Amino acid sequence: MLSSSPDAAQVAEVIRDLAIKSTATLTAYWLAVTGDRDDYAAKLRPLLAAEGMPVLIVRKQRFDHPNSLMEDMKRLLGENRQSFLTALGRNPDRINIVLVGRAELIVGQSFSPVIWPAWVPRVGRKQVPCFITDITRRIDVSFEAVDAGRLNRALYAVESALVRRLVQVSKTGEQHTDFFGVIKRRTDISWLDFLAKATTSLRSITETSSYRPEIKQGRSVVSRLWEIAQAGSAEGLETAANGLARALQISEETPLEAWREGLFGALARGHRPDEPPAQRFSRSTIVTVATACRYVTCWHHSDEYPSFPVNLLISVVDDLYRSLTGIETCLIHLEDQATLLRPTA
Repeated sequence: MLSSSPDAAQVAEVIRDLAIKSTATLTAYWLAVTGDRDDYAAKLRPLLAAEGMPVLIVRKQRFDHPNSLMEDMKRLLGENRQSFLTALGRNPDRINIVLVGRAELIVGQSFSPVIWPAWVPRVGRKQVPCFITDITRRIDVSFEAVDAGRLNRALYAVESALVRRLVQVSKTGEQHTDFFGVIKRRTDISWLDFLAKATTSLRSITETSSYRPEIKQGRSVVSRLWEIAQAGSAEGLETAANGLARALQISEETPLEAWREGLFGALARGHRPDEPPAQRFSRSTIVTVATACRYVTCWHHSDEYPSFPVNLLISVVDDLYRSLTGIETCLIHLEDQATLLRPTA
């Protein structure tokens, strides 16, 4: 999920802070690195040299079973004995080690006792637990550090599904009137002309991973949804959601298969506990699409924004992606249902 490894200086700062607060005799800090681990470790070592913290690269050891964590640590120390002791210095009060791995630590901490080798300062010939803390997701990173390409692809897929469904419904009546009234611009000739331009715009996309709707041009349905959300009017959002539900021909009886309300849709809910699913789906679609568009914009201009905890950004992208794919799948089911119900000649 991380498209680049966190800044070494940031990592060193986090480790120093954790080490100061720790009272354990033996502690290890695990960091997953996506790129060249040797190169990254070479950058990190001088930053932690004054604190006497060895930086070791996890290569052959597995570190994937709670009952063998300490044995894996023991083998790792043995294979790096000289560099470990050199970095550690003489007679350390406490031992703090940085472990650079390929992936995040997949097991939780448990006490799997081992007798440490005699050559290990402070804990040699003793059964002392080593507390391993995965700090990978404790690091603040910029937006661009977390890959957002799948959000672009998901937005493209939602746009495609929206256009197909709206075109399909437009052949059966004037259900689009209220929705078009909300999103219409002075330059729009008609509803069918708008859909035709949205279709043409979709066909011009050659790389879905770089798809970016633009409010200024407003050639896509998702860009018009984004514009509605940007207006910031709760009343306007509800009006648009009502209109979108009708334009998509979603009634109270329509099954919304494969749709799961995401975090941002849930946060934007109204106060009615008995709210019709169609209204909830439509509002959630507008809010989720707008939030994903905003995130993609932040990703492309990450130097203009502060850093945030990497686990927070990963969770946001995960939720948005899952929500968008659910919206797309639900729209596809609506298309399929309409096709099945269409009378045959």
